[in-house]
Amino acid sequence: MPKAGPENWRGLTALGLLVVGAATVVLTWPNTSAEQRSVELPQAPAAPLSPPPLQKLDRAALIDAAALAASAYAAGDLTYAKFQEFAGRRFELVLPFGCTGPAAQEEKLERGWRYDEKSGIFQAAFPSNIMVSAEGAAPADVAMDPATEFAKSFWIEREWLRQGICPVVPDAPLTATSADAKSVAIAEIANEERPRADDRDGAPYQVSKRLAAEQLPYKNGLKLILSGRLASVPKIPFRCTSVDPNQRPICVILARFDKMQITNASGSEIYGEWAG
Repeated sequence: MPKAGPENWRGLTALGLLVVGAATVVLTWPNTSAEQRSVELPQAPAAPLSPPPLQKLDRAALIDAAALAASAYAAGDLTYAKFQEFAGRRFELVLPFGCTGPAAQEEKLERGWRYDEKSGIFQAAFPSNIMVSAEGAAPADVAMDPATEFAKSFWIEREWLRQGICPVVPDAPLTATSADAKSVAIAEIANEERPRADDRDGAPYQVSKRLAAEQLPYKNGLKLILSGRLASVPKIPFRCTSVDPNQRPICVILARFDKMQITNASGSEIYGEWAG
């Protein structure tokens, strides 16, 4: 076989470079059809994130909100912008009562519970319409006049107790001093559309049913459970007033009641239920 001369090597080298160059051009040539397809397919817009649902306000949240309203009122800053987040919010408020045990049989039952061992009849009662002033909350428990704007109203007693339970420490009947010290209430307002939501004329909510002795509440007490929505008209669901700048303002939480229940302490047994 004849040996390859320098000319042959140069020819082979040139041919190799030509092949490599052609392959490089092929590999790096832009794929216009793929690019065209990517341009023609628009990106789908991202779905907007919906805000998480607002949690139902419980006793602790309502007490905290009323404390903020009292502070804002005292500071002259009870404005819509500060409290608009509460308007229309759903709530469930627990009001413990009957914590001192059964009432005497001979007494008129306005609040609390009693039990007739002979008949096995259990009775419970909780008062409503305890405020009279249309400008705010009256500092004393008085019957509400039907002409005022509060249709139903309840004091939130022991507002320092955020849990909806009877106190563990020994309880005592309310005295004049402690009754005047109450500072937070919840009320349903009346207007032209709903002039009188509660046509009870001040009568307490009452239940009467037969129970076995082991079903009685005793020191665990009972619960009045109020559920509904905070008012959205007016826009601020709080109304406060002050009788002394050195005392905490009295604040009323304005609401619409959907349902009221009287239950045992655990809520497992419903003794009475009323629509709002």
